Amino acid sequence: LQLDLTSNYSKEILPYILTYAGSSDDKIYNRAITFLKEWNHVESINSEGTLLFHSISNQIINNIYYDELSLLGDKYLETFIGLKYITKRNLRRILKKNTNKWVDDIRTPNKIETIDEIITKSIESGIQKVIDTYGPNWSNWKWGSAHSVTHKHILGDIKILNYLFNLNIGPFLSGGSDVTPNAGGYSTYKGFNQTSGASMRRIVDLSDLNKTNMILPTGQSGLHNSPYYSDQASLYHEGKYRVTYFDYDYIVNSPDFQHLRLIPE
Repeated sequence: LQLDLTSNYSKEILPYILTYAGSSDDKIYNRAITFLKEWNHVESINSEGTLLFHSISNQIINNIYYDELSLLGDKYLETFIGLKYITKRNLRRILKKNTNKWVDDIRTPNKIETIDEIITKSIESGIQKVIDTYGPNWSNWKWGSAHSVTHKHILGDIKILNYLFNLNIGPFLSGGSDVTPNAGGYSTYKGFNQTSGASMRRIVDLSDLNKTNMILPTGQSGLHNSPYYSDQASLYHEGKYRVTYFDYDYIVNSPDFQHLRLIPE
């Protein structure tokens, strides 16, 4: 469950997208639609369908809310769309009911837009955005490459310090998003690079605490020159765990651990 990259959200939204996808004389467009049709809703690092779905669904949300919220001023749209739970919940409702006051474009007073038109327009612009960003060669449309993650040190944005001391850890190819159990959120307005996720994974057997499995995204030390600064990062991104012992008597008596014994004079 902790490593599950399945998107139940896309299972609800994608059928509406495919309904209005149609066909085209453009082979790149047709290949993009094929990726979506063949996608199994698993947001793996090698998935092209995941990248296309997020690009198109984000365009749908943007096209629904832009005309109203842009009138309020800068950052209003960006802030509202950043409330992903609300916008995704509302999108489900709009698609099911096939109508909503948000759908009509208030910039065209003599015309009432439909959700069908918004979806059709969003499919085209979503695919084009993928092409413009990652190129027409669809072998480059991998979710993990677009959605990579770097664990940044607070001083890691200072290039010379990061170069000298290797403060930042990564980048790593990363799957998932904010709609998968294995979370990997991103900022809608700043590309698909992962900006949030699990700060720890832990599995505890309460009948035997010595079977506890745990992993951190980086390491236990905050000192960049420590061997424990980044030693768990690769394991974390490979979906692996480390056994962590909690039984006091076992730790004290086991020869597998180094023990520091203090003997007063």
